[in-house]
Amino acid sequence: MSADSIPKKQKCLSWVKADAQPFKLTDSAPVVQPTDLSEKEVLIQNYVAGLNPVDWKMAENNWGHIKLPSVTGYDISGKVVSVGNSVKQFKVGDEVFGMLSLKTGGGFQQYSVADEGNIVKKPSSASHEQAGSLGIAFLSALDGLQHVKHKMNDATVFIPGGSGG
Repeated sequence: MSADSIPKKQKCLSWVKADAQPFKLTDSAPVVQPTDLSEKEVLIQNYVAGLNPVDWKMAENNWGHIKLPSVTGYDISGKVVSVGNSVKQFKVGDEVFGMLSLKTGGGFQQYSVADEGNIVKKPSSASHEQAGSLGIAFLSALDGLQHVKHKMNDATVFIPGGSGG
């Protein structure tokens, strides 16, 4: 996908207020353009957005004090359509999955922006549906394991809450 073919507007589930009915569908949400990406950001065409407890907890109470309207959704799977100037791990066309920033979200829309360090390449053996359900749960568990990997010595590890995604 060339920069010229990235739309200016997109469909999304807009988060408009913090209460029991916080969302509104819209087809006029702006798409971050390649020229607006920071050095380490990746623009992703979302194929799947996963749903986590943090999505409804945030929408109901806005404990993160997010400026509304916004777009929630933190787990995504899709295809890279543009990369920031300093991105080294990904190129246009790569299939990826991971999590979006809890401050910006954006999974429940057609295109979202992720930090390079919060996404990984999707294995060809995994579907986008499978990958899109892994972001927060998988990357949190992986991060924890990376901090203790030198201490494990073939041990079996139980990750409480690791199945929450």
